[in-house]
Amino acid sequence: INRDNLVNTDVLDANLNVVRYVAYVSNPRILTSFSPRFDIQLSPTNTLTVRYRYFEIGEHNDGVDTQSLPSQAFARLFHHHNLQVIDTQVLGSRVVNQTSFQYLHFNNMQTPQDFSPTIDVLGAFTGGGNSSGAFDRSETHFTFQNYTTMTLSHHVVRFGGTMLVLPRSESTNGGFDGTFTFNSLSDYQQTEQGLQNGLTMAQIQAAGDGPSQFNITVGKLRASITRLDGSLFINDDWSLRPHFTLSTGLRFESENDLSEHTDWAPRIGIAWGLGHGSNVKTVLRAGWGIFYQRLDDGPMMIAGRLNGQNQRTYIVNNPAFFPTPSPLSDLTAIATSTPTIFRLAPNLRSPYDMDTAVSLERQIARSTTVSLTFVNSRGVRQFLTNDINAPLPGTFNPSDPASGVRPLGNAAGNIYQYVSAGIYRQNQLIANVHIQAGGRLSLFGYYVYNDAHSDTAGVDTFATNPWNILQDYGRAAFDIRHRGLIGGSYELPLSIRLSSMMMANSGRPFSITLGKDLY
Repeated sequence: INRDNLVNTDVLDANLNVVRYVAYVSNPRILTSFSPRFDIQLSPTNTLTVRYRYFEIGEHNDGVDTQSLPSQAFARLFHHHNLQVIDTQVLGSRVVNQTSFQYLHFNNMQTPQDFSPTIDVLGAFTGGGNSSGAFDRSETHFTFQNYTTMTLSHHVVRFGGTMLVLPRSESTNGGFDGTFTFNSLSDYQQTEQGLQNGLTMAQIQAAGDGPSQFNITVGKLRASITRLDGSLFINDDWSLRPHFTLSTGLRFESENDLSEHTDWAPRIGIAWGLGHGSNVKTVLRAGWGIFYQRLDDGPMMIAGRLNGQNQRTYIVNNPAFFPTPSPLSDLTAIATSTPTIFRLAPNLRSPYDMDTAVSLERQIARSTTVSLTFVNSRGVRQFLTNDINAPLPGTFNPSDPASGVRPLGNAAGNIYQYVSAGIYRQNQLIANVHIQAGGRLSLFGYYVYNDAHSDTAGVDTFATNPWNILQDYGRAAFDIRHRGLIGGSYELPLSIRLSSMMMANSGRPFSITLGKDLY
């Protein structure tokens, strides 16, 4: 797949003048896939299915975009192995049991073409080496499942469980080459001109220029985790009457790296055909349930590496060196140098959603079906990242990065903690229509009105004000207010089918940021 990445931003030319830089950088991708499947009838009541899939992605010049210069490019190679073994047994006329095992193995490698320090000029470009560095990730999933379905008079009962064992290891030198941050292109230009004219960094800083920050990561390259995730469930669909079904269920989930190991998720729902006899054209469905989100192993790896012992990130505000980083022995002695530590909160728990849904489906004519659905979602204990050692309110002056009184002491530096303290609220109204006009023409469409508010955009997002997470409450990142789709197909002679589809949606919410941390 031949692609190009576009660079279109302001840079400095050889004479240190601001010029527009526009370039297309080739970004080719090669995909390779191989997937055989075997179905074996072991006996009249026992079927064994074996599937295997190999998938590979090879890319060059990733990491280049509108404001990321070609020096940011890196090569990527991704391997994926997936083996599935499924055994299905029919145990009499009322019981079906399915046991499955899945083996997944991922290997993801990336290699930058430039290992020099990164130069991040806010509002303009990112140049120098790529701060993500060389990366080698190996991950294996062992998943065991057993599901049973029993048909008992007016009940259909399903129960079973899943166990996931996930060992993962990574080797990365991301951030080991350091990153210089400049607040503006003008600051960067004045710094380069000053160095060219023989000025010292002290003189450049006295004029108000120079990098505003330097950060670098040091320590061990490799880290590893083993994640355990299990669940049990039981569900009963009870046909109380010919046109009324009551569904009840309970799910238990647990994960080894969280403080709480007992997550219970009850669920209940109904399906009610409004009418008599076989001529039921309207169906009312309603349900409520709790649905948990699991913590991905990515934050676990980060917390394992940047825990203050395996790896440490040092931040130097207004560094008196550029473009060559200061020796590590000097960085640890600089008063403005503080380590940054990532860790899981000791009371970290799994977020969950409480979802309520009501829908009404109506067959208007023999060929037309419409439905209207309302969904209310309330999320609590949502993941985000927060600096629990940020300066106390009222003690930090943005013009003086060294100011502020930290609750755990200035020597402790920034402690970025993954917490489950966010919330979100969402309401959706969904309208669907499907028309089968004769045997050749089919039309369908839907419209979604969505209103979603949150104070977090995920586990990797930071609270703007570390001491007041609710201050960020507003339109969520997934608050696309209007979405619609219209589509259809028409069958021509010779089994030729013409299909068309049109989609539209309103814009995503966005924020205007300063590029500075006021807290």
